Amino acid sequence: MNKTAPDGSALYELYVLVAVPGGSPVIFELYEPVSHLNALLWRTGIAAAGVPSVILIALMLGMTHLVMLAQKNINNRAALVAELRARLERLLSGAASKAVHHAVSAGGGIPSSRTRCTILYSDIRDFTSFAEANEPERVVHLLNQSMTIVVGAIARAGGDVDKLIGDAVLARFHGARAEARAIGAAREALHLLDQADLPRGVGIGIYTGEVISGTVGSADRMDFTVIGDAVNLAARLCTAASRGEIVADTDTVTAAGDAAFGAPETISVKGRRGQLEIRRWQTF
Repeated sequence: MNKTAPDGSALYELYVLVAVPGGSPVIFELYEPVSHLNALLWRTGIAAAGVPSVILIALMLGMTHLVMLAQKNINNRAALVAELRARLERLLSGAASKAVHHAVSAGGGIPSSRTRCTILYSDIRDFTSFAEANEPERVVHLLNQSMTIVVGAIARAGGDVDKLIGDAVLARFHGARAEARAIGAAREALHLLDQADLPRGVGIGIYTGEVISGTVGSADRMDFTVIGDAVNLAARLCTAASRGEIVADTDTVTAAGDAAFGAPETISVKGRRGQLEIRRWQTF
């Protein structure tokens, strides 16, 4: 209850119960200035709640700092994993990467499948003599220059580089107009290589047929690739190609509708009983 002092200041009217030994309790009526009692209450409240509040705030700040450090560490690890994944995927073919992702998400192994595709096989002519006569650094530089051009042309045509084998590139083309896209990629690559004027040129073989796409190897070391007669024949046709030349089987050229190739001819292919009808295209 509030009262007003003679000087006009506000007072608190307080009633204090005091126990009397052997008698009845006594009630005292007290009057305290509002400002004095409020100040006393504030000091008491601050003393009672201030220290725990400071401790609580310090704990909250400490936890916030720890959470921020933990989140930063998680972000760094996530970025590292993403970068590692991107670099590893550059070491794999697109088909291998998709197969691995599917196997992981499905929780099973990587199945093999039979498929029809157009195989492109290219390698550098007279590479052995170049490697023998030059320092390893210059050899690697030639490989990088040549493969950058060939791989780029394959990618732009929608092909998938299966693997790089020494100085050779093995690629596969699936889907609509696979034959035409493979020939287009080979022609573009040879034009760009001719313009680059490298010390060694490239020959390309192209063949269309059935292959098995899947993993080969042991449980400890596996490779995802294409296996089959079509792959072997593409490599043989590549061997038959001169610098700046495409050698493709006649069926592939016919399916592509490409009239720029030379007349059909038959060649003997190592390891094959019958002869193979092929057609040639040259940059010059």
